Amino acid sequence: MEQEWITIAGTIEAVIFRNEENGYAVLRLATESGDSFVVVGCMPNVGVGEFLIGRGVWGSHPSYGEQFQLKSCERHLPAAEGAILDYLSSGTVRGIGRKTAEKIVETFGTDTFRVIECEPERLAKIPGITKERAKTMSEDFRIQNGISRLMEFLVSHGLEPQLALTLYRAYGSHALRLLQKNPY
Repeated sequence: MEQEWITIAGTIEAVIFRNEENGYAVLRLATESGDSFVVVGCMPNVGVGEFLIGRGVWGSHPSYGEQFQLKSCERHLPAAEGAILDYLSSGTVRGIGRKTAEKIVETFGTDTFRVIECEPERLAKIPGITKERAKTMSEDFRIQNGISRLMEFLVSHGLEPQLALTLYRAYGSHALRLLQKNPY
């Protein structure tokens, strides 16, 4: 008998494990009510501070105990400065560690993600960040967001989220646009 899917929502407190090849991740999720539990499933490039709305079932691992087995999810980047700092400090975006994240968030505040994605040249005005490094940070950030958007599109059409990495590797940043234009 198949379990009925339920919906969970919360903020990612910690990424316990992440497989870059297939997007599988193990994380700790904190709900608004203060509960905290382990979530497992396909969540490419997931980061601390993201807000996650997921659908799936409860399961039990013989070694690790009770965990929520994610079947589909919707992810939202953090909006508050502290959460943005946690997200960038978590190593989710290559080239950004704690000290660099502090400088970026201190400079751009809640506009940080928009600057990284759309105006990376402004990052180079921060001491220690070269134009090349700013460009690399921006490219990595855009790739991660592209995969997340692609994954959400696939799930909304009844497809497995794991397919997102394969499609992104094959079609790059054009994958979502190509699928929306011709899903066959």
